Amino acid sequence: MASPTSHAASDSHPVTIRESVPADREAIANLLHSTFVDELGQYQDDGSGHHVDKFDAKNTYFLAENDGKLVGAIAVHGSPPFSVAARLPEGASMAELSDHPLEVRLLCVAPGLRFSRIAFRLMAASYRYAVAHGYRELWISGVSEQLPLYRKLGFKELGPPVAAGDSFFSPMRVKTEGLPAGLRREAMTEKLQPVAPKLLNLLPGPARLRPEVQAAAAKDPIYHRSAEFLRLTQEVAEHLRDWQLPERIALLSGGGTLANDAVANALSRLPKASTNPGVILTSGEFGDRLAKHAHAAGLEFDLLRGAWGEAWPMEELRELLATRQPAWIWGVHLESSTGVLNPAAELLAMVDRQQVAVCLDCASSLGGVEIPIGAAMVSSVSGKSLEAIPGIAVIAADPFWVGEIRHHTSSSSSHCPPGLDLLEAWQASEPPHTLASQLLLPLAVSLRNACNPTQAPQRLQRQIEMGRHVREQLRKCGLRIVASEQDASSTLTTFEAPAGFTTIEFLERARAWGFQLAGQSRYLRRRRLAQIATLGDFSESDLSAFFGALRFLT
Repeated sequence: MASPTSHAASDSHPVTIRESVPADREAIANLLHSTFVDELGQYQDDGSGHHVDKFDAKNTYFLAENDGKLVGAIAVHGSPPFSVAARLPEGASMAELSDHPLEVRLLCVAPGLRFSRIAFRLMAASYRYAVAHGYRELWISGVSEQLPLYRKLGFKELGPPVAAGDSFFSPMRVKTEGLPAGLRREAMTEKLQPVAPKLLNLLPGPARLRPEVQAAAAKDPIYHRSAEFLRLTQEVAEHLRDWQLPERIALLSGGGTLANDAVANALSRLPKASTNPGVILTSGEFGDRLAKHAHAAGLEFDLLRGAWGEAWPMEELRELLATRQPAWIWGVHLESSTGVLNPAAELLAMVDRQQVAVCLDCASSLGGVEIPIGAAMVSSVSGKSLEAIPGIAVIAADPFWVGEIRHHTSSSSSHCPPGLDLLEAWQASEPPHTLASQLLLPLAVSLRNACNPTQAPQRLQRQIEMGRHVREQLRKCGLRIVASEQDASSTLTTFEAPAGFTTIEFLERARAWGFQLAGQSRYLRRRRLAQIATLGDFSESDLSAFFGALRFLT
């Protein structure tokens, strides 16, 4: 966006009023510099040519544009501290005087347009914002030269002018209902230009979709018993095997919850499951959920729980293995509540994999981090690091363990709900139940292109570098990261929201900057935690505006 213009607005290019977006930051800083540094001398000139307001991170800006050029601005915010409070007479307290105040700041209009209605329209936008958000008063620091204007708007001085640089400012306020009727009408009739910045998806799922994946989802359905559908199924299975998954691949309609219900049911059909309890490893929300799946399937097990936000309690596991050999061990590879990447390779090296079925929930890790070889079963989903549409549960199994389950099932009276019968799915030459092609085809397209396993080394290295960058930037902003650097995942980072913000407040602020983060889940909200996930091909420049805004906030 260009610097402020001094030209009068023409009829062919009327002035429009809109709320700012992160891309406006430089133009706003240029306009503030020309007004409050160059013209009013309120601040010293540091030679940069732009001025960033001290409350920039919490300001909401309304901008006036003419022919794509910024010609006016105003800022509002409703959380203390307020700059106007420092200009009250000695002994006066804004907290005692005010009633749900909204501070209006930085009203400026480019030279040549100051006798237009731009200032009036910007004030109307501020009033409209105040009413929409329940504020009852507007407070300003009125520059002495503009006091007649503010008085016409209903503002009254609360004390004598106070010097700031080369200018003098008076503390002023007005009740929202005390503003002129004309301004209130203007606020109700002013059509603010719609601002709907495209949100950058930084969620831990669903992932940001590439155009070719979205296009695949829009194609006409394919009959799930057709030769074309069978070819697609086989293609997806082959690509998934190349991501180091075990050989037998089952694709079911569902997500991670269904996948783990199916795994739990399969574990219940192991020969030793009824006599030799298993082990569940957990140190986060999704590890805890595995215990619920196991209970529902009637499994007996020991729960080894580490501290929330740390890796699996491997020392406790060693002690248990010294006393007995469990039939199975189950854990979440990438614990997406905390951002911890658990030591799955170390786990697989600790056990006899022909005697103990090690199962890994890789819902958040497949496609984003390396999957260790040797697990009995690996479960995942289509909608996270595989960058496809949610709705397909992937469960891969080692043929040895498929044989163990088949042998025990044929010689027992155990029964399995058809929708959870992995043995049938692993042995079938075609999907045993309906699977929507609108889900399967996007997964196939993603595995052909962005998530092609032939490019896995380069993709995983980019993820490592991106994760390191995210954590470095968060630490520079003084924010605590839950996972230690040693245990941190490259694709998902859980961190504490900035001081003074609840999780939801911070997520709303990030959304206003144009970035969609996670943290709405109760287990994150009550800990004041938020999450950034970079599932897919992200660059440092994608997040530069986010971290720039975050630095001002912290």
